[in-house]
Amino acid sequence: MLDGQVGQAGSAGDFEAVFVTEGGVERRVPWEWLPEVVAELGRPARSFPSYRGQRNFSGWYWSSTMGRRIGFESWVERDHLVALDFDASVVRIVSQPFWLLWPHGGKQRRHAPDFLVSSADGGVLVLDSRRCELIGERDREALEAAGRACGTGWTAWW
Repeated sequence: MLDGQVGQAGSAGDFEAVFVTEGGVERRVPWEWLPEVVAELGRPARSFPSYRGQRNFSGWYWSSTMGRRIGFESWVERDHLVALDFDASVVRIVSQPFWLLWPHGGKQRRHAPDFLVSSADGGVLVLDSRRCELIGERDREALEAAGRACGTGWTAWW
């Protein structure tokens, strides 16, 4: 299923990543460094909001691949987690793995992909789970930026 290989992210000099290690330390690195530290990504880079009247469904999925719970923010994300958990080539899943930062119109934009998935053959998949009919212009820009950042060597999919 996964065919992207960890390696240099191509011409992504304007991108940065902020992630949280398994030990809870927040790190900010140039995007080109992320393949070298991808094994350090351990905790979600942002929290999962939950409140009365919320329109989406968030929760926790027990992953047999990871041997622990993984957070999700929609039924679509949950369905992707179930499918990934059944894929024998998947060895690691990190929810909300990092903030992708990039300049846009004189300001800094940021986007947290839904999952980072590692496969046994060293492949890495950056996954965003969106229902196509719900992708607005701002989301489309963020997804396209993630695709540009991933460039060659990474697989970005939504």
